[in-house]
Amino acid sequence: GAFEGTVFHSEVLMKYKVGILCLVIVLLGSGVSVGQDMPFLLTRLPFTLGQNWGVGARAMGMGNAYAGVADGVSALYYNPAGLGQIQSVDVVGSFAYGRMKNSAIFSGNETTEEASHTRLDGIGVTVPVPTLRGSLVFSLGYYRLRDFDGSLLVSAVFPVSPDSIPVTHEYYELQEGGLNRTSFGGSIEIAPDFFLGGSVNFWGGEKDYTWRFREIDHLDFFTRSDYTINTHYVESYSGINLTLGGFFRTGNMFQWGGAVETPVTLTGKRDWEYSERERMDIGYEEFVQPDSSAFDYREHKIQAPWVFRMGGGLKSEFVVIAADVELKSYSQIKYKTTPPEADYSMTDMNLGIKDNLRNTLNYRLGAEVSIPKTGVKLRGGYAMYPSPLKNASSDQDRKVVSMGVGFEFMEQFRLDAGYAFTSWDGVPSIEIEREKIEASKVLITLSYGL
Repeated sequence: GAFEGTVFHSEVLMKYKVGILCLVIVLLGSGVSVGQDMPFLLTRLPFTLGQNWGVGARAMGMGNAYAGVADGVSALYYNPAGLGQIQSVDVVGSFAYGRMKNSAIFSGNETTEEASHTRLDGIGVTVPVPTLRGSLVFSLGYYRLRDFDGSLLVSAVFPVSPDSIPVTHEYYELQEGGLNRTSFGGSIEIAPDFFLGGSVNFWGGEKDYTWRFREIDHLDFFTRSDYTINTHYVESYSGINLTLGGFFRTGNMFQWGGAVETPVTLTGKRDWEYSERERMDIGYEEFVQPDSSAFDYREHKIQAPWVFRMGGGLKSEFVVIAADVELKSYSQIKYKTTPPEADYSMTDMNLGIKDNLRNTLNYRLGAEVSIPKTGVKLRGGYAMYPSPLKNASSDQDRKVVSMGVGFEFMEQFRLDAGYAFTSWDGVPSIEIEREKIEASKVLITLSYGL
């Protein structure tokens, strides 16, 4: 279904007996919907859900075309070999404001829901080690990889027999959280202008998910006037992997870099609960039936694909132009244990991944212009993230436009601000005929250099 509560807990919906639509949900949720729901479910994996905005306001403002720039703590994510360029101690903190707007059509009725959040997005420190020649730099940082935040509320009125009595069906979905990493890495200059680097990455994060279904009989025609199902779970993630990179400068203008991330196996731990409530009318007396509820704990392991990143930069006194490309092998995602989706086995999900997901090439372009004698830098960028689904329409690809500004003050402080915007179509499913998602993020990074 359009909501994970429908897919995970179709046995709950089997109890729902009023309305033709509910009969359809029961039939599809009990097995007929496997082919239709699989693409939708695959967009809800921890590696495909939500939005990856990149790390650091400067990089985000330049469209995240940063593998060939890779300076500052952000290099821990894009290309740790670039850390070798840093010549002084640097302490960085980032804060973010994100917003998502979701417009969906359900049974011909369009509704819009919005969600927003403000949070710490990253913090880190970079320390160069004195050497006789070359450079040796270490860095420790925490940064957010993906935002899961979003909400969706749809409702429509259905005629129910006898006599086409109108009954409202309402679906609500709220998800919060995201993936983050804490990385420790370093870079060494093994030859003039040639750097090798790497980092060890400790993954964390959680997904807080709520789903609610309501049937409302406004005219009190039926015995049951209000029926509600609530599903909620919190799923925490943990894992570890490595990033290895190389960085090379050609003269004073050209620089190149690349990095590879090894697969990470995330352990997901889910605490799940569900409840249902019926509001009944019997004659002139109205009462609320006590809630029915259930609890469950599920643990699973899912492996991410390899990630390859390569880019280049052209630098002059006042202009930086950068471009990079990133390969993600989504078809190699694999469940290592039984998945948490109650209606699917490990074989079902892994075959579904092979049949429905593809490898993608993400393209990114960015530029930075320094205004002479002001210390102000203006930035702009563009990125294309194709949908990981096979046969996806171009409307499901994510095209990100970004801009940013930075300036130095009091000699040791730098303030960078970035803004990015994207929109895409969601994957159609049982309840949702069409879904249009808009997302934006403002990122502020403050740096202090010693």
